[in-house]
Amino acid sequence: MPERVQQSGKALRQTEAEQTTQFVQYLVQVLDKVVTPPAEELGHLLGRLDETCAEDKPRHIAKPTAFYRMSSMLYRNPNPTMGELSHALSVPLPTATRMANWWVENGYAQRLPDASDRRLVRVALTDRGRRLHEAIEAQIARGVQKALGCLTAQERATLLGFVAKIAAALREDAG
Repeated sequence: MPERVQQSGKALRQTEAEQTTQFVQYLVQVLDKVVTPPAEELGHLLGRLDETCAEDKPRHIAKPTAFYRMSSMLYRNPNPTMGELSHALSVPLPTATRMANWWVENGYAQRLPDASDRRLVRVALTDRGRRLHEAIEAQIARGVQKALGCLTAQERATLLGFVAKIAAALREDAG
């Protein structure tokens, strides 16, 4: 019997709690491999951050998901207000402000006045910030492609459908 069929049969026999535990264990294993770049790629990304203050590098490399979420938000949503950043990142406004300060101070973002309301401040990536985000996205894409390389095209499509369904359910719970 093929190994995948045996694994599928085992999954059907597991209780919901066991399946949940197994899912979390698999997710942790996969995310670590996808989000944490190998040493040679980490060196490349650190090279992209070479003008960054030395004391800030470890903080952002230690929390790559927060760093990535900020760059993604600014990349996909040009010119959000600080309130929109705070909401999208699910962090208090002072935390979003500190994060934006780092991006601005290091030349990855800029603050812009709001055209219709002078009280609002918007944040936008600079060209340097866009290039950094694109380098991070490329590294993540390579990790995901490597991880999914063991699946057939049909299995990848099925997995993507399942992940999309889970993401939609999580968005509904958050909303």
